[in-house]
Amino acid sequence: HFEVLDGGELVYPQCFDVVFCLGVLYHTTDPISMLRVLWQSMRPKATLIVDCQGIPGDDPVSLTPRKAYARAGGIWFLPTLRTLTTWLERANFRNVECFFSE
Repeated sequence: HFEVLDGGELVYPQCFDVVFCLGVLYHTTDPISMLRVLWQSMRPKATLIVDCQGIPGDDPVSLTPRKAYARAGGIWFLPTLRTLTTWLERANFRNVECFFSE
């Protein structure tokens, strides 16, 4: 069963074994809150798969475009891998594995 939901709504508490968040995280104004909602919707030992644009570097920073990034509007944050990992940990995710491609 697949369903598209607003990232800010918790409709299904502890229901999912796998959650996909693809190409969405950098479009939200509060990525940690959105990740917390996703975490709350997942069963224990579930898997979250995130696809997120990012920037290279090891510093705990994110790019915050003023109006647009690569001519695309609505992009609020572009994190480094370290920042994305921190966001996930702050949202209660554990055993985080991240893969980064430039």
